[in-house]
Amino acid sequence: MIILNPVNGEVFALVSFPDFDPQVFQGGALTLVKQLFKDPDAPLLNRAINGLYSPGSVFKIVVAAAGLEKKKINVNSKFFCKGQMQIGNRTFRCWDSHEGVNIIKGLAHSCNIFFYNLGLRLGPQLINEYALRFGFNQSAGIDLPGESKGSLPYSLWERIKRQKKWFSGDTANLSIGQGDILVTPLQIARMMAAIANDGKLIKPRLLKSIMDEGQAVNLPVSKETLQIIKRGLIGGVEEAGGTANVLANPGISIAGKTGTAQVASGQPHGWFVGYFPIDKPRFVICVFLEHAGSGYYCCQLTKKIIQQMLAEGLI
Repeated sequence: MIILNPVNGEVFALVSFPDFDPQVFQGGALTLVKQLFKDPDAPLLNRAINGLYSPGSVFKIVVAAAGLEKKKINVNSKFFCKGQMQIGNRTFRCWDSHEGVNIIKGLAHSCNIFFYNLGLRLGPQLINEYALRFGFNQSAGIDLPGESKGSLPYSLWERIKRQKKWFSGDTANLSIGQGDILVTPLQIARMMAAIANDGKLIKPRLLKSIMDEGQAVNLPVSKETLQIIKRGLIGGVEEAGGTANVLANPGISIAGKTGTAQVASGQPHGWFVGYFPIDKPRFVICVFLEHAGSGYYCCQLTKKIIQQMLAEGLI
């Protein structure tokens, strides 16, 4: 779980579970140290900055920005979702039948069919280009050691390693954050901060003051595109069919996106990433749960966190 300031990158909370007691490294408790290293739950892994995971539907924000900026769609463009579509010799499915879907409803209801179609219009090169612009496949630069960079499957190095053809189905998978793409929760929080602050890719930091903080990078994404994406993220919480509707009316206005990332074994990973208050964002929150089953459970946890922040006067 990560909470940060979308304007200056100040990190308010950075939590990874399971955790461990650092005192076991003192006093020669070798048995306990060995247990930590052998623990299959990997408590020594800081999942917030080191863990690498498929982003699932939270990556649709990047694909939406690319589609709008490259004029592959506009706010009125629609794709018809009947719950599935054929790409090559495979059937690609959505979690529901959404009928006519534009970009705002596509984000709010997380329609896979909309993003399959948009991804195919864009192609993998443009999706890769905009993912890089939003800070993926690179360090966010937080003042902690060992941050992971993640990977994008259509980057040159990854294609050289794969040594196999790229198919339309690969593009469809990438367009909903599936396949071989890997990200950290910190990168997802940073992406959402760029939406919340109107287009600046900030550098997260734990220290209150740094002599050389570095400059935020201005994303080459128009205010019109950002406003359209924000409408979709607001709808995801406020609309009855929005995938994050459980967060509606918790005492403060929230915008955000859920994600459910399928994995090779076990239950899917769950994501929620959002910002609040909507009109003047002060916080970005990213909640990630390994093998949670869906992003719904991340929304439930997010709601509890925000309610506690309200109760303690932190908002």
